[in-house]
This record gives sequence, structure tokens and C-alpha cells, in this order.
Amino acid sequence: MVTITGYEPREKDGKTFYLITLQGEMRMAQSEETGNFYLTADKAKVTTSFDEVMCQMLIGKQIAGTIQKVACEPYTYTNKQTGELVTLAHRFQYSPKEAASVVQEAVTPTMQVHTMQPPQPQINPFMANAFGGEMAAA
Repeated sequence: MVTITGYEPREKDGKTFYLITLQGEMRMAQSEETGNFYLTADKAKVTTSFDEVMCQMLIGKQIAGTIQKVACEPYTYTNKQTGELVTLAHRFQYSPKEAASVVQEAVTPTMQVHTMQPPQPQINPFMANAFGGEMAAA
């Protein structure tokens, strides 16, 4: 599953359209510099035919699919946090199909049958005749 986390307007040929930001499941990653682990999630942007109001309403909704890392021609961009130039040879894109392992589990479900014995009554010798004595005579 992926979650719609935001949107942003774009303009082409004088017309405005919107990109939806999709975020995949969180995962653990390890820093190449420090070796420390951290949580992250892959993101991808998808064009839409929706107006801004509809894009706002979609934030927080989940849809089936995954974010996949795909090889591409190397490109350079400026890291918004550090200002450094980064060169990458991959991008992330949305795939409407779930990961193969998830699909496999859904296609070949396993069923386990458990038989349970009915519970045996527990008899407390002090409560065997709770209404004895005065209450029983009434």
C-alpha cells in the first residue's frame, strides 16, 4: 500500500495540473557514512487530472501498489537540506502491483485447522453450594 501525502501544482503550456506525492511503506536503512540505522520511506510523484480541491481531499488516503527503485540515466540535483550537488542513476516510480511476495501470499493462502477442547468446568470447593445455610432455607 502507498499513502497520498501531498500534492503540488505544475504548469505546462499555460495550464495548471497537479502532481500527487505517494509514499511507500517505511523501512530500515543504514547510513553509508555512519553505519547507523534509520527509518525511511520511498516517495514518487504521479500526475493527475484532479483539481486542487480533490488533491486536498486525497491526502491521507491509501491505494494498492508499491514505490519501486528504477535505474535511469544519471542526473544531478541540489539537495534541499545541505545544498550539495548529488548525482543519481535511479528514480522512484509508482507501480500499481503489490510486491511479488505480497501477491504470492494472497494467491496461495494457507489454512490451518485448530481443534479446541471445550473448557473443563473448574469446581471451587468453597463455592460448590453458594446458596447454602440461611439463603437456602429462605
